[in-house]
Amino acid sequence: MAPAFIFGGDRHYPVDIIANDTTKCIYLGRESFEKILQMNKQVGDNFRNIIATKTQFLSNKIKFLALQPIKGKIASYLLTRTKNNPENTVLLPYSQDKLADLFGVTRPSLTRAMRELVQDKIIDAQGKKVSILDRDRLENYIQ
Repeated sequence: MAPAFIFGGDRHYPVDIIANDTTKCIYLGRESFEKILQMNKQVGDNFRNIIATKTQFLSNKIKFLALQPIKGKIASYLLTRTKNNPENTVLLPYSQDKLADLFGVTRPSLTRAMRELVQDKIIDAQGKKVSILDRDRLENYIQ
């Protein structure tokens, strides 16, 4: 469930895990798991890949929440959502309150930043439908 925790100093998983169906669990101590990693190269490779992927995800999440200005967060979100969409249009699945929570900003700040992007003709927003008008300029907001 949390592969990195087995090797950390604090090995307590910070959330509860509840199964939806009847579940069988096995417990492997740290020493037993280390032996398995040493005995089977594929298991070791898979474990390192899991750790690396989760670390990259968390690093990107920290960058998104802490280091990006509001317009950078909006740009990242819209560009990701329209990556394979030739129309460069997305129907926002959340309210502005929920988006503000996801971005770690206040709703008025989000609304103001969106309005500025519309005024600068970088995006067009009609309700929950947002179209990217100038992808290059929007990409400039991402640090």
